Amino acid sequence: MLRLTEKGVDLDVTATDAKEAIRLAGRGLEREGKVTGAYVDRMVEAYESVGAYIVVAPGIAFPHARPGEDVLGAGVSFIRLQEPVRFGHDLHDPVTFVCGLCGVDKMGHINMLQQLSRALGNDDTLAMLKQAKTKQQIINLLQKEEK
Repeated sequence: MLRLTEKGVDLDVTATDAKEAIRLAGRGLEREGKVTGAYVDRMVEAYESVGAYIVVAPGIAFPHARPGEDVLGAGVSFIRLQEPVRFGHDLHDPVTFVCGLCGVDKMGHINMLQQLSRALGNDDTLAMLKQAKTKQQIINLLQKEEK
């Protein structure tokens, strides 16, 4: 189950580029107490070295890094950007939703990716996420779709 709280959600934030959007998602994971700042740096480094593979569907990115000592627990954050940002993906740019992920092991990481993919794979849910006014509405939508 996705353990997302209001500390890990930011709505209508501004990012000038993909790296800043990734850092914003990482800060949500930090506020949740799931990672240290070193993990956020590694999220950006992973994007720099591997590129836009983290853009998994139109308008949706899942930045993450490999599990490591800087991961304090499995977690997810959710950022809705005020203006979409280009990540460099040929098909799915620009990105509006950035979900930061951290796992304590490889399987936990994969399970979170699958859960988020299911939650964000519904066009009606995406439309509601764009219109949501509160952090709690975002959490409710993601947890409802997860079931």
